[in-house]
Amino acid sequence: MGVKRHLFQYLIATIAVLMITGVAAAQQSASRLPDFVVPLHYQLDFTIIPDAETFTGTALIDVRLEKPVKTIALHGRGLSVSEASIVMADGKVVPASYLEDTDQGKALLEAATVLDPGVITLRFDYSGEIATSLVGLYRSQDGSRSYAYTQMQPIRARRVFPGFDEPRFKTPFDISIEHKSEHIAVSNGPEKSSAATNDGLVRTRFATTKPLPTYLVAMAVGEFDVVEWEPLPPTEIRNRAIPLRGIAPKGEGGKLRYALENTRAMFEILENWFEIPYPYAKLDLVAAHSLNAWGMENAGAIFYRADRLLLPDPPSVFATRDYASLHAHELAHSWFGNFVTPIWWDEIWLNESFATWMADKTLTLWQPSQYPSHNAVKSAGWAMWNDRLAGARAVRRPVLTDGDIAHAFDSTSYTKGGGVLTMIEGFMGKASFRQAIQKHLLAHPHGVASTEELLEALSSVAGQPDLIRATRSFLDQPGVPFVEATLDCTPGQPVNVEIKQSRFLPLGSTGDADKQWLIPVCLAYGKPDGSRAEQCQLLPQTKAASILLNTDQCPAWLLPNGGGAAYMVYDLDGSGWDFLTANFDRLTIAEQISTATSINAAFLAGRIDTARLLQLVELLGKSPEWDVSRTIMQMLRTLKFGVVPEKYRSNVEKAARSALAAHRAQFDLEPESFGINIEDPVRAKQRADLFWFLALDAGDVELHKNLAEAGRKYTGYDSFRGMDYDQLHPDLVWVGLIAALEETGPKFAEHLIELLAKGFDRPLHNSFLGALGNSTDPVIVGRVREHMLDPDTPTEDVLALFRRQTRRSDNAQSTLKWITEHYDQLLDILPASQHPWLAWRVARSCDLEARDRIKSFFEPRVAKLAGAPRALKNVLENVSLCVALKEAQRPGVIAAFGE
Repeated sequence: MGVKRHLFQYLIATIAVLMITGVAAAQQSASRLPDFVVPLHYQLDFTIIPDAETFTGTALIDVRLEKPVKTIALHGRGLSVSEASIVMADGKVVPASYLEDTDQGKALLEAATVLDPGVITLRFDYSGEIATSLVGLYRSQDGSRSYAYTQMQPIRARRVFPGFDEPRFKTPFDISIEHKSEHIAVSNGPEKSSAATNDGLVRTRFATTKPLPTYLVAMAVGEFDVVEWEPLPPTEIRNRAIPLRGIAPKGEGGKLRYALENTRAMFEILENWFEIPYPYAKLDLVAAHSLNAWGMENAGAIFYRADRLLLPDPPSVFATRDYASLHAHELAHSWFGNFVTPIWWDEIWLNESFATWMADKTLTLWQPSQYPSHNAVKSAGWAMWNDRLAGARAVRRPVLTDGDIAHAFDSTSYTKGGGVLTMIEGFMGKASFRQAIQKHLLAHPHGVASTEELLEALSSVAGQPDLIRATRSFLDQPGVPFVEATLDCTPGQPVNVEIKQSRFLPLGSTGDADKQWLIPVCLAYGKPDGSRAEQCQLLPQTKAASILLNTDQCPAWLLPNGGGAAYMVYDLDGSGWDFLTANFDRLTIAEQISTATSINAAFLAGRIDTARLLQLVELLGKSPEWDVSRTIMQMLRTLKFGVVPEKYRSNVEKAARSALAAHRAQFDLEPESFGINIEDPVRAKQRADLFWFLALDAGDVELHKNLAEAGRKYTGYDSFRGMDYDQLHPDLVWVGLIAALEETGPKFAEHLIELLAKGFDRPLHNSFLGALGNSTDPVIVGRVREHMLDPDTPTEDVLALFRRQTRRSDNAQSTLKWITEHYDQLLDILPASQHPWLAWRVARSCDLEARDRIKSFFEPRVAKLAGAPRALKNVLENVSLCVALKEAQRPGVIAAFGE
């Protein structure tokens, strides 16, 4: 009874306002543990047999008590503690009792007597579940072999050991794992020793780690291929070599070559940029077929989803790009997040935004032709799509519940935060920004930091106190600034730009447009002599302002976002757009891409009509720069699938083919060319992007027919010879299979389902899934859903098919019907981590009746799922915005595309 009383008091004291039992997951408190118990060191000893139901562990945690206590609050979830005790500094053992609140993930350790201040050791002997839901310590099945991996982020370490599962608590860890002799064990530190035990197992001990938060603790156990690679040699920055290894499931070590041979270059770029030595003793790249993310930055042992790391020979251009961007992101975390850790979950953007931004920086320095610097501008444009929602969250927002923690890891933290950093760097200059980041990291080695500390570093180096206020205006409120700029060249008056500022809201939005930002921006304009000038300053955080230009001559054109780096969209008056587009070739690629983002935003907001949009689409499509031309794809998909009546879709396709005709003419469209490798990765990607859009979205009949022919031959359809890999280069496999499925119909779908069962490598397996999931043929869609519900279909395949199929707006109506009819069955099939996001699978709906059905069905079902109510709110808003856009722009669309 005493323990229960103290638990209740603790929950009240930490603002856990719900009762101990029957707690709704969406409302679970994310309150912080008290400050008067400070963890200093962990010793964790495990026995892990991957195909067993449970694991066992012993945890010894050194802590410092700042005041006398009898009850210690910590974290634990689903752990069966057989014995708990406290070892005093003099060796005396004090008995203790352990009690969990499983729903909350919190626990109490109550000592038999009051404990005096000082250093003590908490001891726990316990067991826990080896999960199947890809969280905590979980099992991954690969054929007949079982593997065990950990996924601790964000708050899953408490499922694996009792402890202080908050990012602000960083300590060294000593870890050992007892395992089968034929298994390999991997953890954060290098292997220190390995010896047989009395029970026929082997105990592997690892070197003490640098201070880590609990979410970065990593373990993997199984029959691995271990590829020892050449160590990363000492450099001017680092005076020691770093052991480098690749870890893959048995038989797949050979596929690690591409990942390992390209690691050193990216690694050294990062180390040189920071001018801080890599903080850990070794670097393992670990491939897991089942991972609840693309990658996880565990210190010294980065985990990757296998298909991102294990690349076939030759890999597709998409596979190499996916690997490179992910690998650069996870490596960057060694400094952003691992070396210096956010103090709390509301600061997680310090992790993910910086790693996203730094990945783009690294790739540009590594291979500038393939990863140009304007990629960061493209990423910011993607973030604006979600940030348009009235329900969008701020980059930095208070985290009060476990659901808030889950939502902290979204596109806002990754790409919007990265876009804000791109803006700040563009305003400060690359050298000053780099200096500020180095200063910030070196101030907190192996420690924790806050946003305010970063802002102080930026401001002090820039010498601009207002930069703090400007950055806060982007971090602490959601949304995208919408800047209306009008050039005023009244004779006899100074040349100025009239600025109006509000929040960008698309048609039908219920959001508050009355928002302003302090925007670091460069106004670019054309001089009468044909040259250009830029004027950089902070746009006032007001509804309206007048900016005097440093010229006495009326500019030939005005660009409100010079350099394209500012996180904003803009609109011009009619003549402003005319003058800008007439001088479009004077803009940089980054500026042209950011202009395309603003054009799309203006259409979504009803600021420009379809006729103006099509003029700009034609302009963008004819750009010689593919990264500029490809911006029209999403605009035209929105028109075709979201606005235009179905009978006029062919006219949108015709406009798309016209806009991209010059790019189409650069490539051979005959089937014999589809298996040929293009050495230049930039042109290879352009071919793959272009063929996909033209064949599947733009109605290019000739290309579609030829790709379908190659797709059938590639898979051995109606052939006794089996697969013919010469028909399609890996870059074109997906589009070839989709075209073959669309042209051949249900029989080809059955053929692909049969191939899924034959055990091809994962990239090809994923291509079969991608083709099946892309179909909108009602017969094929129905057959694929039967396959998804088949008990023999692997969970990973179900997820892949589900995601692909529900991205197609033409499937929206049947998807809603199918999910509502099979909801409980889907909950049984899908991992628990996917349950809160089921409502997103119907977000492509575009009518009010569907919105009402979604609301009535999901609202009572998601109330108890952490993060799900907010997700549902955004889904409903997406549907409403689609309806509003269709209704408002359809008259103009029909005028442009109708008969």
